[in-house]
Amino acid sequence: MKTVLIQVEGQVQGVGFRPFSYNLASRHDLTGVIRNNMCGVDMMLTGTETGIDNFYRDLIQHPPGKVIILKHEMQQIPDKLFRGLEIRESLSKGQPKLMLTPDIALCADCLQELNQVNDRRHEYAFISCEECGPRYSILERVPFDRSATSMQDFMLCDKCQAEYDDPNDRRFYAQTNSCRECGIKLSLWQNGSKLNIEESENIYKHIIRTLEDGQLVAVKGIGGYIVLADASSSGTIKMLREKKQRATKPFALLYHHIDALKKDVHVNERAVTEWLSDAAPIVLFRKKENAGHSLQGDLIAPGLNYLGIMRPYAPILELISRQFGKPLIATSANCIHSPIVYDDQMAIKDLKNIADLIVLNNRRITQPQDDSVVAFTPIYRQRMVLRRSRGLAPSIKKVDKSADDRQILCMGGLKKSAFAIQCRNNVFLSQYLGNTFYLDAQNRYEQILNQILDTLSCQPDIIVVDMHPEYFTTHLGKHLARAFNVKLKHVQHHMAHFAAVLAERDHLSTDEDILGVVWDGTGYGDDGCIWGGEFFLYRRGKMKRIEHFSYFNQLFGDKMAREPRLSALSISKDIPEVRSYLQPHFTDTEWSFYQKYLSRGSGLQTSSVGRLFDGVAFLLGITEKPTYEGESAIRLQMLAEQFDRTNQDLKPYPLESPNVYRLVKAIIQDLENDVANPAIAFRFHLTLVGLVSSIASRQNCHKIAFSGGVFQNSLLTDLLIERLGRKFELIFHEDISPNDENIAFGQLALMHCEQSELKSERKSVISLEE
Repeated sequence: MKTVLIQVEGQVQGVGFRPFSYNLASRHDLTGVIRNNMCGVDMMLTGTETGIDNFYRDLIQHPPGKVIILKHEMQQIPDKLFRGLEIRESLSKGQPKLMLTPDIALCADCLQELNQVNDRRHEYAFISCEECGPRYSILERVPFDRSATSMQDFMLCDKCQAEYDDPNDRRFYAQTNSCRECGIKLSLWQNGSKLNIEESENIYKHIIRTLEDGQLVAVKGIGGYIVLADASSSGTIKMLREKKQRATKPFALLYHHIDALKKDVHVNERAVTEWLSDAAPIVLFRKKENAGHSLQGDLIAPGLNYLGIMRPYAPILELISRQFGKPLIATSANCIHSPIVYDDQMAIKDLKNIADLIVLNNRRITQPQDDSVVAFTPIYRQRMVLRRSRGLAPSIKKVDKSADDRQILCMGGLKKSAFAIQCRNNVFLSQYLGNTFYLDAQNRYEQILNQILDTLSCQPDIIVVDMHPEYFTTHLGKHLARAFNVKLKHVQHHMAHFAAVLAERDHLSTDEDILGVVWDGTGYGDDGCIWGGEFFLYRRGKMKRIEHFSYFNQLFGDKMAREPRLSALSISKDIPEVRSYLQPHFTDTEWSFYQKYLSRGSGLQTSSVGRLFDGVAFLLGITEKPTYEGESAIRLQMLAEQFDRTNQDLKPYPLESPNVYRLVKAIIQDLENDVANPAIAFRFHLTLVGLVSSIASRQNCHKIAFSGGVFQNSLLTDLLIERLGRKFELIFHEDISPNDENIAFGQLALMHCEQSELKSERKSVISLEE
């Protein structure tokens, strides 16, 4: 007999690892104790040498499916006799060094019990087990135990306690276990007052009747409130758009079952697997021409050929969607420019102006989160995370394999904000936190940041911010650096993008040359211009800007992003033929003013491919004034996809260097020659692909990495793979978004470059303030 101490680190809390370890140890006739600690799970076990060795092998090689083991160690210690085998109270001493488990969608076993009439949890809206349920969204501190979550508010009844204590029960040691007798309660609110409806059966009847009457219902989900509406009612959808001040931005849908999904959209194996995954994100599917259910697809996603669809990841959504029997709109419950509502009192106060009925529950949400969004390109099925939040956040893989004990806080960008923390060699990338240009999002950002720093007991040694001096995150980072009395570093926006994809795909330590293509809407450059159409070379650990789209005028800050006509005017500045296309969209006073301004040849300059997309879209008559970010670029992609490639071999515009004037001149020539707009739009995409190929060949780079919001364009991504995939190794984001949500992760990656003395050739890429 011998006694050993086993320590396992990683995502091992809240995923059934302790009960699994208990039952496995029991099968191998071991005695001892198992417990959570501040690093993961530790076990002190006594048994035969064969029993311990076999146990350890099975534990590490065949853990439960949701477990992620990052590190494990077994050492023999002085023999100790135990009376039996037990899971003991968690050890909460020391500094946290663990992953934070994301929320897990409703599992198949709980789904079966939920719908089984004779089960004691039949239609209990908060059913869960060790395999599913809220985790991150209810976390207050670590280690993960009921007492460290908002489930501490609910005392287990005798039946639930018996399940919790029984090693043969599937809810053995399940921290979120509850039932109708001891668990979470629903309540209905209308116009700021609670309705006198208590029985769950009557509650659901009232919810369904409200939806069937064409009204809006706000439901508290896992990460916050969502608004549900009948997706087949045009009047209801129009009312929802008016109340949310959301003119054309697409809504997500909630489908109860995959069979209904297949009737309305084209499915593929990768997208369905993602839809059914534990994260259960919103997944984008291509619309079918003749969708069933009288689905108002054109009102739900105007002008788009896809729908964003989620499955009922929470039991309450399963019950509502099953009983309603048709697809539902499911959109975040928030006012314009504000983050998702999650607080009950705020919901009662603010959502009465949007929803006709509010469905509350008394389980507190500690970590509010939007739904994650994932897409796959239609031809090559390249995965694209468009929003990383519920089910995917916050833990993420390490930046590289080297040990780095520094505690680093990276503040990220502005509009699609997220922060990154490296703490005791683990890395966390927060959920999407919204557009911090607005005050409500700033408050939410600070709230979540303070909570995570406190949960991890993390005091940063270094704080990293974007080079843009006016970002909220830059100002906050400076404030925190003074408060913590630590170093503050500035990182250039697009180099952070490039570093993010290199780190995510394990290319940060490569000896090979890599071309970085970073295209987005805006980012502060180290020459004082607004960058956004960048080509970098990563060679022997050094990052250098080698080319960029030729500069054109950045007209009046964000006004240019809101008015594509200004982008069109700027990119066609020296092309006289464009006047007939553009002048009708300006008053005489406006035209005179802008012409005088452009003729000066001065002012802020930009290389933004995002604004290039906006300008080309406007020239092709797509959007007069977009109502949501990226709308012009999305509609330009939709237009290009209308081009019939079957009998036409369209060639790119002749463009060997990223010259905006030459590209726009060629487009105007096609317009003058009455070439169809879909062909021009498609040719524009082809030209961008050809340009990447030309520059990669000139630089003799076999590897090309892509980042920035432009690479959320599925057509462009598929064309890159189709045209360049055989000649080059293409590196895309897969687990984090190509948009500005990745900036914080890229900032962290560049700190690792600096640590390894892989410094940029330009001093201002990473600058230091003491």
